[in-house]
Amino acid sequence: ARTLIKIERSREFVINLPQLNIAQASIETSLRIAKGKNKFDRSGFTRLKSNAVKPVCVAECAACLECRVADTLYTGDHALIIGDILFTQFDSKYFDEDGLWKLEESIPLIHLGHKNVSEVVQEHYLIDGCSKVIQVVIPPKKNKE
Repeated sequence: ARTLIKIERSREFVINLPQLNIAQASIETSLRIAKGKNKFDRSGFTRLKSNAVKPVCVAECAACLECRVADTLYTGDHALIIGDILFTQFDSKYFDEDGLWKLEESIPLIHLGHKNVSEVVQEHYLIDGCSKVIQVVIPPKKNKE
């Protein structure tokens, strides 16, 4: 909800395309965090200055798409944000000269959904054509970082 509010206010956002090797930290950034705390600091990700928008990119990601909001569609308890890509940053070892992902060089993190089980979040990803589950322990509420 906080992310949506920030995007609605600024009309800008960055889509970061992570690899499997940073799955754990990526998942942790999706967990709730106490107001005033910073998900970048908790995750250990490196901020990479954007060229066209104010929000920063994640340096550890294979690519970052810097976007401006074109439209927002509200569908019940979700919002679909449609953006115009203003600028892209990418690691050339993961993309060919046509901008296509070199799948033999990388394993993109493709999120399929999640399920909360007690104090664990089960994140479901598409890896090598199969659905895989990665489990992340949810930090106790009293110790939110």
